[in-house]
Amino acid sequence: MKYLIFASLMIAVITCSCKTKCAREDAKKLMGTWYEKKIQLSDNWTLINDSSVAADNRFDMHHPDSKFYVLHYFMADCDKCINELLKARDFIKNHKSSFPGTKYVFLASGPTPVYIKEAVDKSKFEYPVYYEKEYYAFKKSNGFPKFDNLYNTMLIDNQNKLLLFGFLYDNKKASDIYSGIINCN
Repeated sequence: MKYLIFASLMIAVITCSCKTKCAREDAKKLMGTWYEKKIQLSDNWTLINDSSVAADNRFDMHHPDSKFYVLHYFMADCDKCINELLKARDFIKNHKSSFPGTKYVFLASGPTPVYIKEAVDKSKFEYPVYYEKEYYAFKKSNGFPKFDNLYNTMLIDNQNKLLLFGFLYDNKKASDIYSGIINCN
C-alpha cells in the first residue's frame, strides 16, 4: 500500500510539473538572435482611448509596472486589423489566469486615427491603444519585416526586451509558449 501511495504522489508531482513547464529555452531556440533584443518604443505615440482604459490595464511604456506585457501592432486603416481588437479582448478575458500580471498594449499605425478611435470608442475597449502616424515606424525602428504579420504580436519584459513573437490570439501552441514564459519561475 505504501508503494501505491508513493507511486500516486510521484505521478501527481510529475504531471503538475509538466503543466507549468518553463518555455524560456523553447523561446530562445525559436527566436534566435531576436531573443532579448531591446525594443524601441516611441515618445511620439498617442494614447487614443485614455477614458476607456480600465485602471488595472493602464500602462506606462517607460516604466512598465508588470513583469511582462504583450504588444500587438496593427494597421489603423484596415477593417480586418481593427476587428482583431475584439478577438484579442475576448482572448484576454478567457485566458487571464494563464497570463497572470501581464499587461496588454495595442499600437495602431496609419495616416489617421479616425477609424481606430471610432472602433475603440464604440466597443469601449478597455486596454490601451496607442497610435503612431508614420506607417510602420515601430517596425522600422526595431528592424522587423514590415509586411510579415508574425512580427505583429510579441511578449516583452519590463526591461523592454523581446522574448517571443507570434500569433498569440489564435494559435494554441504560441499561446502555450507565451504562458510557459510568463509562468516560469
